[in-house]
Amino acid sequence: STQSTWGKRLSAFAEWCFQQDKNIIIVAGHSLWFKSFFARYLPHQYDHDAKRLKIVNCGVVDFVLEQGTFKEGGKVGYRIRPDSINVIYGGFTQKPSKPIKTNTTNTNKKDKTKEIISPPTSPTVPPNKSKSKSKSTNSKGCNIM
Repeated sequence: STQSTWGKRLSAFAEWCFQQDKNIIIVAGHSLWFKSFFARYLPHQYDHDAKRLKIVNCGVVDFVLEQGTFKEGGKVGYRIRPDSINVIYGGFTQKPSKPIKTNTTNTNKKDKTKEIISPPTSPTVPPNKSKSKSKSTNSKGCNIM
């Protein structure tokens, strides 16, 4: 199946996160890149500002990216754990002058995780596609900030 260059970059970044030895990864990038990343990897049924709005300039958000293996086909897949999104500075906005406060919740799930810290430039890593609607097993996580 085909996947856009943009989609390949998002997938490649998710894969790259789990190739790192550290559980916390700090990433700087463009707000539209992160908006696309949230839209792709937050569960489809979950509504969050991160899917629709940009991170403010110099904004900082952290979240947990999970990796799992799909029961059907055994492919590796990724998702952002919805309850892990935490605005550290700035938040999400439609216009730079009007930040929108987000509601986040925090539940104590026991996962292996990596944390990625995301102030706004997307990394260049080799592409890899993994997408399925099946539930995953054997998941582990990566905190991104």
